[in-house]
Amino acid sequence: MHCSRRTFITTASITLAAAIMFRRGTRTSSRNAAEGVASAGPAAGRLSVADTLARSSTPAARPELAQQLREHYSDVCECWKTEQQLPIVYDSGYNITLLGLEKLHPFDSCKFSKVVAGLQTAGVIAGISQLVQPLPASLTALQSVHSQTYLQQLHSSSLKVAQVTELSPLALLPHSLVQRKVLQPMRLHVAGTVLAAALAVAHGWAVNVGGGMHHAHREDGSGWCPYADITLAVQRIRAASAGAVSRVMVIDLDVHQGNGVERDKLAAGDEQMYILDMYNSQTYPFDTPAKAAINAKVELQPGTADEEYLSQLHS
Repeated sequence: MHCSRRTFITTASITLAAAIMFRRGTRTSSRNAAEGVASAGPAAGRLSVADTLARSSTPAARPELAQQLREHYSDVCECWKTEQQLPIVYDSGYNITLLGLEKLHPFDSCKFSKVVAGLQTAGVIAGISQLVQPLPASLTALQSVHSQTYLQQLHSSSLKVAQVTELSPLALLPHSLVQRKVLQPMRLHVAGTVLAAALAVAHGWAVNVGGGMHHAHREDGSGWCPYADITLAVQRIRAASAGAVSRVMVIDLDVHQGNGVERDKLAAGDEQMYILDMYNSQTYPFDTPAKAAINAKVELQPGTADEEYLSQLHS
């Protein structure tokens, strides 16, 4: 049994979708998309916080499922969303700093606080208290989507973390430090994605300010993506909703092919997941076998202008 509505997951930069939205937001082909929060405020007119709260539920909401879902998400949030909060998930622990080494990677590991600051500047939120805070994903949760071999490597070797994050200096640091400063924040991101899925079903939309680790799959991680948070979010919402949610659409607008999600889809034979992947065809990861999982593939060339990008997306 499944609902007639399809659940949407996106890994774009600062894009709001009616249903579920997960945000990764590395370098995108469209600069305007990456600057969505900052540029949309003045042009669209500022909403008061009260207006924002009033619009925090959409016709796609399933409030009748809220209580049922809450019982399955106590491991990823201490307190469920209150009436004064928006279905936006964030924790200051999302931001990763480690002796300045994080700056050696093109991914801005501290941009999440900047996104929240942009939301405040745009008048969307009054403060962090309006956002829902996640708890770090547990090892038990991670074991449901990753092999024991991979998790053992990741959680016992700084070298493995260095390979996954593409930060070679991490291999020289004590693993306890790498766990605390890199993997612990990543587990917060994972829980945020899982929680956002439930909030989206209950309220019609939700945003995780972090997460969207679309290169990770059951057997490995790469490209700054150690954990398969999207796979876990889909798995959890299907189980927690007792069949009310079954069909899922993943809209991946990151500059890179989302090969991890695609590999998990192929391995599971998941015909209920529809993937739209729009990416730069001339850059990492060049995972041709994983492309078989893509239902709608849009391969762009480097330097694609905003107008062409949006035209291809809308078509």
